[in-house]
Amino acid sequence: MFTRRQHIWGVIGVGIILVMTLGVFTMASSSDVTEVVFWDFINPKDETPRGIRLRKQLDIFHKRYPNIRVNVQVKSPSWIDPGLIAAAKARSSPDVARVYNYFLPMHVDAGSIASLEKFTKDMDKNDWLVPWEATVFDGKKMGFPQEHRVFLFYYRKDLLEKVGGEIPRTWEEVGELGSKLNTPEVIGYAFGLSEKNMAYHLLEWFDAMMAIGRGDIFDEKGYGVFDNQAGLKFFQLIKDLVFKYRAAPSTVVGLKYDDIDYGLRAGTIATGCLATHRWKGIKQIAGEENFGWAPIPTYDGSPAPLIINGWHLVMGKHAKHPEEAWRFMEFLLTPEMQLLQAQQAAELPVRASTYQNAWFDTKEAKVMKEWAMMIEKYSIPAGYWTAEWFDLGQILAKETQTMILKDKAPKDALSDAQEDFKKLIKEKRG
Repeated sequence: MFTRRQHIWGVIGVGIILVMTLGVFTMASSSDVTEVVFWDFINPKDETPRGIRLRKQLDIFHKRYPNIRVNVQVKSPSWIDPGLIAAAKARSSPDVARVYNYFLPMHVDAGSIASLEKFTKDMDKNDWLVPWEATVFDGKKMGFPQEHRVFLFYYRKDLLEKVGGEIPRTWEEVGELGSKLNTPEVIGYAFGLSEKNMAYHLLEWFDAMMAIGRGDIFDEKGYGVFDNQAGLKFFQLIKDLVFKYRAAPSTVVGLKYDDIDYGLRAGTIATGCLATHRWKGIKQIAGEENFGWAPIPTYDGSPAPLIINGWHLVMGKHAKHPEEAWRFMEFLLTPEMQLLQAQQAAELPVRASTYQNAWFDTKEAKVMKEWAMMIEKYSIPAGYWTAEWFDLGQILAKETQTMILKDKAPKDALSDAQEDFKKLIKEKRG
């Protein structure tokens, strides 16, 4: 017969055995789970449209592949690219990362991303809005677009109605409308010339306008050739919007991409150009009845040729788990997940087959189907983007700011920008 103390110790002993057994089981189970490190600037804990989209995608992936766990490491957009290059040098690359299409040449040159060729041999190469070859370098597939975006003209319907304004088709009409809308409280037509956040708004607008003007930005070696008629028309437009039309104040020299987004939401900006990925977030705050879009204006009112941009999925050069990393990348590119990102975040799918889903015939999806049709009809092959693309942004920001703040002639500012970029290229390349 057990004494009370013997009984207690017996129970404790059984408990210890159970804990040890469960511990062994847990350790064995966790050892079967492979962690895929994913660098993204989107936080899946956010309640933004893109944050919710990523969270839902992760939930589905983890249920479908219980032996793979995605560890999302949130990085700022400006940190990802230098961080990816540094990580490759230290042989500590993430398994998967999101990089913008402008940066792909830089990462290929730096050797910071891995070829996907062995994973993609049997993939359908025709089911893509943008040609497969767009992310092929020296015969190797180096990345995939996860979403597409195009530059649009956004406007506040409520503010246009107050001045009886119509949606502009030309940049002259933008200037004239902006002059009616521009007040001390509201910017008529907003654009950003700040060098902060990689001068991203200026670069995106510059890219779109050079396509509209049919002008090259770089030659095949990556040297700047933008001191041409298209470049001059763009620089002159910037100055005219401030001084000729008075559609914008000189304070645009300090505006960034997010400033234009938030101003459209709040109604402190009447019109401005941003890409399609900002549509849903602005509409949710401004209200669908107050917010509209139109194709980007041109100089003569003809349809604009469209440069397609967007974030891409790449594999780190020294990914620890390339097979599992590819499984995750492939999952995000399925028509199912492409549909989810369209429904949740209004991000344009990259797979042509995604648009066959019945959802794209609904009222909610009407705008995205219109964007996809624009891409199909007016998109043009992207030009060559040098690894120094964002260095160019800093130079363009400096010269356009000087043009506004010190009344520098557009012709001189453009010429100096190309010369400064030429010097920078020589210094960086030796």
